[in-house]
Amino acid sequence: MTVFKRITLLQVFKTIAFIITLVLLIFYESLPKRTMALHPELTKNVYESVDDTIDGNSEIIWVDKSQLSWICHLRAGTPYPYCGIYVMWSKPAAKQLDLSLYDGLEVELDYNGPATYLRVYLRNYYPAPDITDIVGKAKFNSFSTLATDFKRPTMIPFKDLRVADWWIDNNKIPPKEIKTDISKVIAIGIDIPYPNTLGRHEFKLKSIKATGYYFSKETLYFSIIIFWAAFIISEILIRQTRLLSMIKASDQQLKEFRTISELYREKAEHDQLTDILNREGLNRIVDDLYAKKSLNNYALLVLDLDFFKTINDDYGHVVGDNVLQEVSNIFKVCIRSYDIVARWGGEEFIILFHSISSANIEPFAEKIRKTIESTSFVTGKVQNITVSIGATKIARSELFENAFIRADKALYQAKETGRNKTIIEL
Repeated sequence: MTVFKRITLLQVFKTIAFIITLVLLIFYESLPKRTMALHPELTKNVYESVDDTIDGNSEIIWVDKSQLSWICHLRAGTPYPYCGIYVMWSKPAAKQLDLSLYDGLEVELDYNGPATYLRVYLRNYYPAPDITDIVGKAKFNSFSTLATDFKRPTMIPFKDLRVADWWIDNNKIPPKEIKTDISKVIAIGIDIPYPNTLGRHEFKLKSIKATGYYFSKETLYFSIIIFWAAFIISEILIRQTRLLSMIKASDQQLKEFRTISELYREKAEHDQLTDILNREGLNRIVDDLYAKKSLNNYALLVLDLDFFKTINDDYGHVVGDNVLQEVSNIFKVCIRSYDIVARWGGEEFIILFHSISSANIEPFAEKIRKTIESTSFVTGKVQNITVSIGATKIARSELFENAFIRADKALYQAKETGRNKTIIEL
């Protein structure tokens, strides 16, 4: 009778917990958010960012600087004309804001002009030993969106921020440090991204605030999994103690839980769009190979689709995603079962090609390059997709990061000397 009562109470508790779990999952979007007002509360130090400092012809005219209302006259005169503003929380840039606790920025901006896209960027303090210009050297995290989006308050998701390639190249940033970082933000800026539209651009920044849930969906899911795991384990222990006949069933529940955990790990290491490894999955495999002293049996290829941004601009992001999926399928066909392919980020991919001899690298890389060049993508909508490839052979006991720097340098050379080619750096 006592066992029956305890199990009944346990079932009641389980039902209540299940209902609470469903409520949290269904009404997550309605939960209260944390906010931090940035403008106008913290934006007292305003600076211009105009190409006239490098002998350009653009200029900025303040309509009302205290209200952050300005006009950019974007004119030809430099290869990359630019005009915009940025604000800092203190002068000099000593105050840093940790925005990693938030999901994104909500920007309210009035814009009138010919630009198709506007860019919002965050400069995050970067502790390099040779820093003389704190703002200029700070990590450049940016997000570009349609200018028409700013007709209403616009959300800039932090997960969509991208570290600028020019910042990585200019500062020779190692691969492990190129990820987005917003934990020490010293400035926020707004400008017109390249390629930009010359002419008169009118801005009035009304408000900026960081917003986010007190806990992310990932944290919610993880907490629910942990809770239910603990609950299941507790239930199993009670049943094992009271009813020896349920030991077999309890063991089965534990096996199922391990399977679910493995499935979650597998999903976390694969890119959802292309169904190949993501960066986290590749890093885990690289660590395993390095620990087994087998990494030197591979060549490293870094591949970047040429002019991919124009595909998104001309055909839309849906077509761009389809191209990425089809390119990934080409990789799957070209590689062998013991080769490894991963999406490094955006339109950049990594292939670990199992090869003892350096002589095999070029034929393999060229096979991939020519296959992509000769493929008609997304039922013929997109033609003439090409890829630039930088490759190297991983030396014995060499760190992956060092080999990546060589391959990335070769990729940069391939893109600088005409694209659609393979360059090998040994």
